[in-house]
Amino acid sequence: MSNISAKELREKNSLLEQRNLIDARTTSFLFSDGSVDALAYNDATRKKVGYLSNVVSVASADYATFGLCDDGTVMASSLINGFFTWERKSSVCIPGWHDIIAISGGGNTSVAGLKKDGTVVLYDCDGIFLSSNWKDIVQISMGRGHLLGLKRDGTVLAAGKNDKGQCSVSDWTDIVHVSAGALFSVGVKADGSVVAVGDNEAGQCDVSEWCGIERVSAGARHAVGLASDGRVVSTVFKGPADVYGGQCDVAHWSDLDVIEISAGAIQTIGVRKNGTLISTVNELSGMYTEQFERLFKIVGCKLFDNYENLDVERQTKIAERAKKRELYERRIMGVCQYCGGKFKGLLTKKCTQCGNIKDY
Repeated sequence: MSNISAKELREKNSLLEQRNLIDARTTSFLFSDGSVDALAYNDATRKKVGYLSNVVSVASADYATFGLCDDGTVMASSLINGFFTWERKSSVCIPGWHDIIAISGGGNTSVAGLKKDGTVVLYDCDGIFLSSNWKDIVQISMGRGHLLGLKRDGTVLAAGKNDKGQCSVSDWTDIVHVSAGALFSVGVKADGSVVAVGDNEAGQCDVSEWCGIERVSAGARHAVGLASDGRVVSTVFKGPADVYGGQCDVAHWSDLDVIEISAGAIQTIGVRKNGTLISTVNELSGMYTEQFERLFKIVGCKLFDNYENLDVERQTKIAERAKKRELYERRIMGVCQYCGGKFKGLLTKKCTQCGNIKDY
């Protein structure tokens, strides 16, 4: 385990959650230029989310993808006729949401937002209601009908369905990271050990032997942990064969400099320090090969160039993308792409402001 204190590790994980690059629920992933792509689990579903700008964190529910923008607002997509759709930002921003610093999706189309003041807001969260003690929250995680909130003092709050005991976290202390799975909850303690409650039909709560863990991700029927020394561990799937997609086969990831992990329904995805995406799906064969054909394409996809300098890279690439969009819009409007001036001339059109010749 690292030598940093529980408080420092909690703050570190909190900041990482505020800049979430991947979410395996719909296999959403965020590029450094602020654009988002999302894949899905069936052949009828299109994968392209479309153009987004200034997104700094991504989250997913089963049928929706969400983007946290750098101005503290949140964009929401929905799955309509097999397509993830985004309209203009003004029409898809969740009404009333502002000063959001982190988001977490769950259920069909639900999302929770963590505000700067440590309070939590909910959108489309049927059956989840928050009491007045939901304050001083530093990290949130939503499952399939329940929500976890990690408090600044290392205790954990839970709200929503508790039919499998997934919300029985009142005795958890000294927690530095939490993750809500489908019907279970996982927490990392300051000493690197891991605790879990809830449904254990597939062995998803068998984490008692893990050690040295800093972060964890809970999927539908498995959990994955990332250790301070770069090790990646997973529970061993014990459920029915028809929902096993090799999601626990991450043992070799320990040598790949993995910096972020996300557990989904029947796969696990990760991000390496060099910016490339990895997935357990790339090793599948047989019944899942055709179903996950498009997921093979994300293996090796590059999200960023320099992790240590990601914030600066993001600002630069977002600015470059905005400039390209501005040039494109000027061309469509029939004005000079360089300055926006009008053209004059019968045969050779010349900009009346900068003097450039129209070459498009």
